[in-house]
Amino acid sequence: MHNALKNTMIMTLSLVVLENIAAIALAMMVDKVRCFRNLFRSVFYFPTLLSGIVMGFVWAMILNYNFGVLNQILESARLGSWIVDWLGNPKYAMLSIILSTVWKGAGYYIIIYLAGLQGIPQELNEAASIDGAGGWQSFGISPSRCLQGR
Repeated sequence: MHNALKNTMIMTLSLVVLENIAAIALAMMVDKVRCFRNLFRSVFYFPTLLSGIVMGFVWAMILNYNFGVLNQILESARLGSWIVDWLGNPKYAMLSIILSTVWKGAGYYIIIYLAGLQGIPQELNEAASIDGAGGWQSFGISPSRCLQGR
């Protein structure tokens, strides 16, 4: 019981943090793109449309120890010491499941964050640029302000 609760907490916290970080980062990148913006939206949203069964099958093929794509890439890149049983080794199984679930779920949040970013008037972005605001400041986060607790 305690192990199940611990795994659930790890999974929940990891998904909340990683899905949102990935979604914000990718949404900001897609927001800056002028050409092929709709293509990128579609590509990032596509995994969200897949069922859990399809996602499990795809990631099982990627992470399989004997013939998985990831281990084949590592072997061809002469990184044979990094080849592990991603799903069979308890040390790596949770990480593998978390990353595959982030891949599936982040697309939904990318669309939400992208809608919010595109709702910001262009004049505000231009004013921030003219005022010399950097990437973090124009996003609304000042690292020095965060460190000072303001």
